[in-house]
Amino acid sequence: MHERLSPYCAANYLLSRVYESGKQLQQSAASTRIALIATWFTFERQLNDGWINWKNPAFMDVYDPSIDYERKKNPNFDDEMN
Repeated sequence: MHERLSPYCAANYLLSRVYESGKQLQQSAASTRIALIATWFTFERQLNDGWINWKNPAFMDVYDPSIDYERKKNPNFDDEMN
C-alpha cells in the first residue's frame, strides 16, 4: 500500500527538489541558469496559499523522514537553503 504524504511533507519535498536543482545549477559553468519546477495537484494548495516563503525558504516543522534523512547526511542542510 502506498502511503500518502501530508500536505506539509509535500511542501518540504517540493522545497528539497528546488534546493537540489539550485545545487546542480551552482556547479554549472553556463552563464544562464534556469530551473523549471513542474508541479501537479499535490502542490496546488501549498503554492497557491504561499506556504513557502521563496525569499527565505525553510522546511515545515513537522515529522518528515526524508528531510530528517537529508539532515543526517548533511548537517548544514537547512543553512544552505539561503
